[in-house]
Amino acid sequence: MCISLSRYWILAMAVFIALVFLAVVIIIPVLFLVPRMPEFAVSSACVTGFNLSSAQQQQLSASFDLNLTVHSPNRLKRIYYERVTASVVYASDILSENTLAPFDQGKGETTVLRVRLASLGEYVNSDVARGIESDRGRGDGAVGFNGKGIAWPNRLRHSIHLSLHSCVLSDFSMSSSAGNPKAAVVTGYPVSGSNGAPPRRPFYPPPADAPPSRYETFFERRRRRRLMALGVVICLVLIAVVLLAGIIFSLIPDPRTPEFAVSSACVTGFNLSAQQQQLSASFDLNLTVHNPSHEVRIYYEHVTASVLYASDILSENTLAPFYQGTGETTVLRVRLVALGEYVNSNVVRGIESDRGRGDGAVGFNVRVLSLYRFRSWFLSTSWSTLSVYCDDVLIGFGNGTNAATTGYLLGSAPKKCVCDSRRC
Repeated sequence: MCISLSRYWILAMAVFIALVFLAVVIIIPVLFLVPRMPEFAVSSACVTGFNLSSAQQQQLSASFDLNLTVHSPNRLKRIYYERVTASVVYASDILSENTLAPFDQGKGETTVLRVRLASLGEYVNSDVARGIESDRGRGDGAVGFNGKGIAWPNRLRHSIHLSLHSCVLSDFSMSSSAGNPKAAVVTGYPVSGSNGAPPRRPFYPPPADAPPSRYETFFERRRRRRLMALGVVICLVLIAVVLLAGIIFSLIPDPRTPEFAVSSACVTGFNLSAQQQQLSASFDLNLTVHNPSHEVRIYYEHVTASVLYASDILSENTLAPFYQGTGETTVLRVRLVALGEYVNSNVVRGIESDRGRGDGAVGFNVRVLSLYRFRSWFLSTSWSTLSVYCDDVLIGFGNGTNAATTGYLLGSAPKKCVCDSRRC
């Protein structure tokens, strides 16, 4: 009992260690190797000198003073920004645009950018003019603008390169007083704690030919080692996934096409009128159906059996649907009757020629058409078409005379049938 409990304890510890390892493998890349995008917000905004001319001139003059709060959520990386551009937009039309100075951010640092955008006699289209006039005509006189910025973070130190394109910063509304509709006061979305945000620090890019410092070289090596470790972990995970997929696919049963054979055949009342080209006969067949798979069951529906000479159908009949278990063999008793069936001259000449030979053997073809599907504990296929051909089923009618009316299957072994691969 102690040995059994010890084994269970070891198994539980192994499962726990595996779960911890997977958690670490997933958390480490997220926390240390995946950089996080900076967060932007409009903490305050003020619009002065707002003047929108008449609908004929469609000119706008205004001064936009904004405070943008930029927060770096990365705790282990620094961010450097270059080619920073800020613009104010109404709908999708840019009203004013300005280029800001490059700056950098420490780990988890928050920076406040003071942006001033001026528009002097800026031409605006009629939709913008009507939209602004409609907004200002409402009760609160609020006009919704969009702040838009384009920044290229130069480098997330000790991490990968990152580019930020067309980052929409925020929406803010402009409300004007009734006494002075052109002097507008704008309030945006203040950020909690923005008053205590550290001031923006100037950024001085290093010389182009300056050699890397020992600090940068050390962290570059550490970053390379982390990336190599991540690559090894990814390779191991891929190998485990491939092995698991192989195990799963090995457990999936492989359905195999059923096997058909004509085990016995008897033709009675055979009468062929050469002048009238009419055939009367009764075909009694035993068809053996075997399911070679030991994992799946087979269901058959809309089963049709027919007997042919060459490619001409002599008689056809519909059989009852049936079911086969795993590795099961089923015998279908088929009776096909032709009463005064019209046949063409080629069939008449062919049958008379065959019966005129020494053994009087006539080769008929048997065809079976059906819908079938496979089912097991893991697999369930849709209905497919099964087309089975049994060619040259030889029926002996005696010693070379056309007077015999009864014939039997020649040969001791059952006549095997084949499945047409183009339709199975």
